[in-house]
Amino acid sequence: MTTETTKQQEIGVGKLVRKWAFRLVAAIVTLALLTVIGVVAQRRLNLPASKVELAAGSATATWQQAPERPNILLLTVDDMNWNSAGILGADVRGVTPHIDALAGQGMLFRRAFVTSPICQPSRSVWMTGMYPPRNGATGFNRINEDVPTLADTLRANGYRVGIVNKVTHTPPYMPDRWDYFVAERDNGVGRIPEKMGEQAEAFFRDAARRGTPFFLNLNINDPHRPFAGTSNPLALLDRAAGLDYPTGPTDAYKQGDASIPGFLPQAPSISREMAEYFTSVHRADQSVGAVLAALERSGAAPYTLVILVSDNGMAFPFGKSTLYENGTRTLMVVRWPDRVSAGGVDDSHMVSGIDIAPTILDAAGVPSPVVLDGRSLLPLLAGQADAGPDHVFTYLAQVNTGLVPFLDLDFTSRAVRSRDGWLYIWSPWADGKKAFVAEAMLGRTYPAMQELAEKDPAMAARVDLFRHRVPEELFNVDRDPDGLTNLADNKAHAERLASLRQVLLRHLEETNDPALDRYRDFLAGKTKGGAS
Repeated sequence: MTTETTKQQEIGVGKLVRKWAFRLVAAIVTLALLTVIGVVAQRRLNLPASKVELAAGSATATWQQAPERPNILLLTVDDMNWNSAGILGADVRGVTPHIDALAGQGMLFRRAFVTSPICQPSRSVWMTGMYPPRNGATGFNRINEDVPTLADTLRANGYRVGIVNKVTHTPPYMPDRWDYFVAERDNGVGRIPEKMGEQAEAFFRDAARRGTPFFLNLNINDPHRPFAGTSNPLALLDRAAGLDYPTGPTDAYKQGDASIPGFLPQAPSISREMAEYFTSVHRADQSVGAVLAALERSGAAPYTLVILVSDNGMAFPFGKSTLYENGTRTLMVVRWPDRVSAGGVDDSHMVSGIDIAPTILDAAGVPSPVVLDGRSLLPLLAGQADAGPDHVFTYLAQVNTGLVPFLDLDFTSRAVRSRDGWLYIWSPWADGKKAFVAEAMLGRTYPAMQELAEKDPAMAARVDLFRHRVPEELFNVDRDPDGLTNLADNKAHAERLASLRQVLLRHLEETNDPALDRYRDFLAGKTKGGAS
């Protein structure tokens, strides 16, 4: 073979390689574009139009006397950590004056938990009073069609029911099941305090005009990512789909204004993002203040039960989308004039998102059409003795809506949190290979952790734990609230581990959990293998 022939062959091979490389790149780009287009299209389809039908004269109507049954305002914030309010220890100047004031007017629960550390399943529990295996919303999916919702039950019993924001994540999902229905596209994605107040007041006054008690579920989207004044790829996609995020406030916190929590490392970029997060917390508080001021102006405040709660923890690694303490513990405040003493603090009873629907129905004097899993908190609110449960249970399955079809986003996990300060987590997906993916990895913090991990073995282990977890974890959260020391393999705590395993097993059996057989197999393997 001549040298010329060899050169020609090499040229031919090079052309072929470049040709297929070009095709591969083109295919990847095309797939990415199709994915983006699909996400935008789905977001558009998931943006229902608001339904606002107010009676003539509603704009000037005011509440002159108490309705036959109390009005109810379920006021929620999105992704706010349990201890991000000043009343619960946040060391950020002036961060939550309205939430702090509300707590001073009612009762603050210091041991409150959500049932799932993500938006949709958490809210599905609030609106059904059932654990995820019973209502069907184990992840980012809708509840079963035959499950009655809080709004449906109250509406059937004479309440005028309304919802503002989070309408695609909160059952019932369709406008015709609500009397008043305001979607995110009409209020800056639930992040403009003035809009929150205006839209709430319209509903309060309309109920006064009609002479009917009301139930309003008003959902403030702060401090969900993107934080105030920042952006991320999901925000860009939302804007393309027609959602308009407001610009950042001028009174934003600066780097160094907020401490970094102990479950995250110290780094300048994390400090900066913590300031951005607390700016969003402050804007959420301004929305709370606007809604409560609207309640006062309408005359409804003396006759209204207000429940303030967050749907899960902060969207940082080891927070939201995890079953650690900072994923599932939540802010909960209840105010009910003349029924709940001002300035009350309950720091001993375990309360949960599963208790919200039973409490509201009990306050309204409305029976539930089905058996609920939670309990009414009215005895606690009245100062009566209440033993309450010794454990709360938390669930995780899908961590997102599954908009990216080639990502496996099912991270089924279960946890038990005990009254005496122990947390047990079972993560069957943790096989050392499958990697965790969640929104908490967006922004500045997770990349900063990865960068630190390149030089710090301890941080490398921490990042690896976040990505891959381990099948079992046991924490003494009273001593270790940041979940830094897993005691599951510590023989000194073998009896505690065995006890919490049995507590979880009984609960999975009682709820007919779809993960029950996997847990039984897991426990059988542990027993046969000799591990405690």
